[in-house]
Amino acid sequence: MPKNTLWMWQTGKALPVLDILIKICYRLEISLLDLLKPEQLVAKSFTKISHKTIRRSPTLRASPKLFDANQVQDTLLAILASDNQPPLTMEEVATGLGYNRRTIFSHFPDLCRAISAKYRSYGKACHTEKIQQSCREVKQIVLKLHNQGEYPSEARVSEIMTHPGYLRYKQVRAALNETRREIGV
Repeated sequence: MPKNTLWMWQTGKALPVLDILIKICYRLEISLLDLLKPEQLVAKSFTKISHKTIRRSPTLRASPKLFDANQVQDTLLAILASDNQPPLTMEEVATGLGYNRRTIFSHFPDLCRAISAKYRSYGKACHTEKIQQSCREVKQIVLKLHNQGEYPSEARVSEIMTHPGYLRYKQVRAALNETRREIGV
């Protein structure tokens, strides 16, 4: 366990999490109640603890990677200029570069915002296209039901739709109502 975690507990700046307390109790072979009552804890003998049971973390902390600003900037500009579909998110860009997203943002906030805006714009365009596709689908369904002599109710149309959840959008509902008006229903 890191020393700073214990220090934070001791100074009251942080509270230990229950699963960590349980692991400590398991190692010390005491109950949670004994651990939380200092007067009983002092009376305990911890002869079963040896240096073998106290393990250090096997992973050493990696040294920080040097930030290559020129390479990152060139990559960000190339991503902005590319027409890849779908565009990358800033999280994907950061992972690809091997840096934290916040680190990149602190050096190139405008480029990061532009990449995020490009991704959001793509998402909005996809959403608009799906709504338009649903409007076309609703019109086809209404006409088909009418030609079969069946009333094109909202419930019946939604049963046939590929994505019935799109009926919640006002544009799709408007297409339904407009098509029903056109056929005189």
